[in-house]
Amino acid sequence: MYGSRLQLVGAVVVAVAVGLHAAPRDPFTLDRAAEQWVAQTLKKLTTDEKIGQLIVPTFESKICQHNCPGYQAC
Repeated sequence: MYGSRLQLVGAVVVAVAVGLHAAPRDPFTLDRAAEQWVAQTLKKLTTDEKIGQLIVPTFESKICQHNCPGYQAC
């Protein structure tokens, strides 16, 4: 039992280390004004709103111009 837990912990540590190494250090480059906006916005958000930012629904959409055959005006 103890050996299998140790193997599991070891596997998790290796997976995290590989993931951190593979991930880009800074995937987005923001100028100073943008960084300030992000910091100010995060300070204003409630905990519920911050959690909501982590939940991103995905959906399939299709852009249809007004002159395409499938377009229906509201």
